[in-house]
Amino acid sequence: PSAFEDVCALMEYLIAHAESFRLNLSCLNMTGDSAGAQLAAQYAVFATNPDYRAFFPSLSDVNVILPQKLALNCGLYRLDETRKQFSSDWYLPETVTTEIAESAFRMLSYLTPQFPSCYVMGSVNDTLLEESRMLHQKLTELDVLHIYREFGEGNPKSGHVFHLNLMNPEGEECNSQEILFFNGGLQ
Repeated sequence: PSAFEDVCALMEYLIAHAESFRLNLSCLNMTGDSAGAQLAAQYAVFATNPDYRAFFPSLSDVNVILPQKLALNCGLYRLDETRKQFSSDWYLPETVTTEIAESAFRMLSYLTPQFPSCYVMGSVNDTLLEESRMLHQKLTELDVLHIYREFGEGNPKSGHVFHLNLMNPEGEECNSQEILFFNGGLQ
C-alpha cells in the first residue's frame, strides 16, 4: 500500500518538523479528491482505530496525529464494490494481498465515532456518487459531525472532481463551502 505509506510518512514528517515549520498541529486539516479522499479518510481511520491499524504491521511505530477536519471530495471508500463496478484493476490489482485488501476494501466498517468532522461531497453526474452516499450514511449512524453535499443536478459539466475546474460555478460554490467549513463558519 505505497500510497497510504506515503501519506503516513508525510504526516510523520510534519509531526517531527512542526516546530521548524511553525505548525500548530491541533489545527491540522486534510483534504483529498477521488483516490486522495480515500487516502485522507483511510489515514483518519488508521489514526482512530487500533484494530484497523493492526492491518499495517510495517506502520506500527508510525507517529500519527488526528486531523481536526477533513474535506472528502468524490472519493472511493468501498474499494471492493468499486472494483466490481468498473470490473477493472486500475486502482487495486487482483494481486493485492488479502490483508491489504481487507483493510482497504472494508475501511467503512472500521470507522468510529472518533472520526474527525468532515465535509463530504459528490456529484450526481459521477459514477462514484454512491461512495459518498455510503460514507455519509456511516458517519450519520456513528453520529460523526459532518456536512454532506451533492452537486451537479441539471449541470452535466459537474462530474467527477468538478470542483477542480475553477470556471465551474458549482466548483466555486463547493470550494467556498469547504473553506467556510474549515474556518468554522459552515455548520
